[in-house]
Amino acid sequence: MKLAHYQLEQIEEYIKDQNIWYDDVRQELLDHMATSVEEKMDKEDSSFVDACAKVFTEIDIPRFQRHKLKFEHIATLKEAGNEMLTFFKGIKLFYLVMIISACAIALAQPQFIKEWFWTLTVWCPVLLLFYFVLVPIYARKYRVLYLSYYMSRVNALFTPTFLSVSVLGYLDTWFLQHTSIALVVFSIFYLFVISGLSVLHKTLKKVKSNVAYY
Repeated sequence: MKLAHYQLEQIEEYIKDQNIWYDDVRQELLDHMATSVEEKMDKEDSSFVDACAKVFTEIDIPRFQRHKLKFEHIATLKEAGNEMLTFFKGIKLFYLVMIISACAIALAQPQFIKEWFWTLTVWCPVLLLFYFVLVPIYARKYRVLYLSYYMSRVNALFTPTFLSVSVLGYLDTWFLQHTSIALVVFSIFYLFVISGLSVLHKTLKKVKSNVAYY
């Protein structure tokens, strides 16, 4: 049994009262709850009010949102990992060689070059933060701040980058004494940041083209 428009609006009003920040989470909740209500009305011969009461009780909305955000975080890290693997074949292999070469040159140069290298490392989280600060202003009509699909991806990539910079800064003296290990670590770090920027760029394009969210 299909719900009438006013019945969907009643479910939507209930969801709005649950302090859900993200538009796509609210929409997914509406679809899920409406389907559940329809099934209960059909299978249990319940009234709309009774079916809603049961569904509202059964669905843990905060948990639903946490599960959604967790799913997006994991999906983002997997996508970033797959993007990193693309640098091991085709034309991107050349870019990987350039990244490794740049890291090797920087680690082998005098102190002022190393300082510049560390400064660049610190700025990497800022590059990712661009998608959190400036993009919402530039793409205001897409309401990216209210999309778990978008914000989860920004957070999933920014957080490990920021934490990595903190660890790298703490071990800076040790890295300067073990340049071979530093070369591997920094190459992976920069590759992750570049791959993350690519993932965020693709994510923004999907939002703009109104691709369906997970």
